[in-house]
Formats: sequence, C-alpha cells, structure tokens
Amino acid sequence: MTDKELFISQCFSDIKDKSEVKYPDNKDRLWIPSNKCSHCSKLIDLEDIDIKVGYWFPIWKSVHKDCLKEAKSLEIIECQKIDCSCNDCFFFKREKESKGYCNKKNIKVTAWSNTNQPQNVDCFKHRLEL
Repeated sequence: MTDKELFISQCFSDIKDKSEVKYPDNKDRLWIPSNKCSHCSKLIDLEDIDIKVGYWFPIWKSVHKDCLKEAKSLEIIECQKIDCSCNDCFFFKREKESKGYCNKKNIKVTAWSNTNQPQNVDCFKHRLEL
C-alpha cells in the first residue's frame, strides 16, 4: 500500500483517537486524516478525495479533487505574505533580471530581498491583493 493509499484509508477509518492513526516511517511529515475537506469543510466521498501537502512543512490534509488547486493557491499566497519577498510585492516593478524598483519606498531592490523586518512589515502588499 502506498503512503497516499494509507492516508486515504485513514481518512475513512473509524478510529476516533488520532494517536492510534498509522503513520508511515517518514517522521518529516504530519498527517491530518479526515473525511472532511480541509478547504471547504464538506464531507468527501472516497472517489472524490485528494491530498494537499503543505507549502512549507509537509502536512498532509484531505481535500476534494475540485478544491485542490484553489486550496494550494491560497496557501501559497498566505505563505508569501509571511515571507514578504519583494518579488511577491505589489509595489515591486521588475526592471531586468532580478533587479527592480520599489514604488512605495522609491528605492532599487532585488527581487528576492526579504523585507520581513520590523521596520518593513507594513511595506509589503501582496501583488494579487486588490
């Protein structure tokens, strides 16, 4: 049985105590098996289940196949808001290669510079925010 098959079987098992859940030998991930979609919170049928693995840490959660793409996109955006990289910022205007200009601070910056500093946290606005 693959890890994915084992995870899905755990989503539909009758185990109430999650400490009894069987995990694969890989301790570098966390499983949160459930027959409810982690995105829309509705019940999932066996033929409609998929797995969403976390963006930063490999947390496995169950999702509807139709919810997977949107759930991944929203999680990525939330993580990018925490990172506060100029590359993902609304105010960053790319010039060439990884160089660009911050229209809010009126300074030159590199695309991957980390603005997540106490003095810069209020500067970042995600490029997909309205």
